[in-house]
Amino acid sequence: MTITGGLHADGFMDTMDAIHSYQPKERKLEILKDSLIGAFAVIMLAVYGLICLGALSEIGTKELQKLVCSGFFLSRCLSGISAVSFPLAKKDGSCPEEEVQSFLHRNDNCIIISDEIGNGIVPVEAFEREYRERTGRILIQLAQKAEEVERVICGIGQKIK
Repeated sequence: MTITGGLHADGFMDTMDAIHSYQPKERKLEILKDSLIGAFAVIMLAVYGLICLGALSEIGTKELQKLVCSGFFLSRCLSGISAVSFPLAKKDGSCPEEEVQSFLHRNDNCIIISDEIGNGIVPVEAFEREYRERTGRILIQLAQKAEEVERVICGIGQKIK
């Protein structure tokens, strides 16, 4: 949470509030937008923290460390696949390119960080290719509008713009 500023925890907590509300879909979408923290969000974050603390305390060998690191990689892959595979929650869902433009319009002074998702390998599945293509187009748009663009590989920075 120190690195990300708690953005992932905030999304997790909002999601837990919506899921545990047992409300219709429209109400759950309203709960996701609400800035208040509900009881289920706090409870589930505490449970999540205890599970993580317990799991991390059991890592004793390099093999287990590699397994934990592969879990982070797997979660990134699954989140990308789910972004293009699952139906939209909103009926009027706009395309990602429009969402990025809307975000930039509202937040003119921000830092955006992206992971490498391709490494030059072309996926076999059509939805994976579409996900990579759309992500690439969005990152190009972001780089064109950015004041500065840095690429970091293995901790070595390279100024692009």
